[in-house]
Amino acid sequence: MIPVLVVCRARRVGPKAASLLAGWLILGMTAPLVVWRLWAGASAYRAGDKAAAFGWTYRSLAELVEHPIFTVSGAWYFVSQLMMSFWRGELRWHGEPLALFAMDATYVALSLFLLGAAGARLFRERRAAPRRAALLSFVVVVASVLLLAGLSMMFNFGGFFYPSRELPFFVSGRLIAAVLLPFAALIIYGLEGLVSRTRLRGHELVMILDLAVIITVVELVLAFDVIASPFNWFHLG
Repeated sequence: MIPVLVVCRARRVGPKAASLLAGWLILGMTAPLVVWRLWAGASAYRAGDKAAAFGWTYRSLAELVEHPIFTVSGAWYFVSQLMMSFWRGELRWHGEPLALFAMDATYVALSLFLLGAAGARLFRERRAAPRRAALLSFVVVVASVLLLAGLSMMFNFGGFFYPSRELPFFVSGRLIAAVLLPFAALIIYGLEGLVSRTRLRGHELVMILDLAVIITVVELVLAFDVIASPFNWFHLG
């Protein structure tokens, strides 16, 4: 709702005033929640009860530095797995993820490459409005990833299956699905920066549509056994 209001407002008073309106709207929505969260403490979401039910315990400060996310292999596992699940989801069939290694590698490579291109373009950007929008998108995406990293480090997961003692990471992209639009905006922003001085300039939409078609076809092929199974809802009638 807020983006719609901002776009409508921007046409009348300009992007600066519209951005200010968005800021006040977000502040007005979040301030009561923050006050309530601080007042209610841990009982606000019964986080302690949920962690106890799962068998999770809080890590001590000394244990935090021992978390594998502070190693190269652990950090790479966290980032790469999060990117994969963010792109393709977490659908499973007979306990195995509906995934293709080549596509997973493509998702990770595209994310790193285009986000890097977006960051490089941001440093060169001279227009105030696009620079502010790109910077805000970066802040939202990075903050969401850091939130999952913080949650991954907070608990000892005991014998829980996911996250586990061996792989203590929250790598479910659905947990940060709210950043889908800022993430997509950065991907397109980076792509535009890459092709702006090439013959592909102006064909960004075609490239995005081609990628969407490839992803859709691959996912349909991977899900063929699921669709054909007599035990799913397609065949219940």
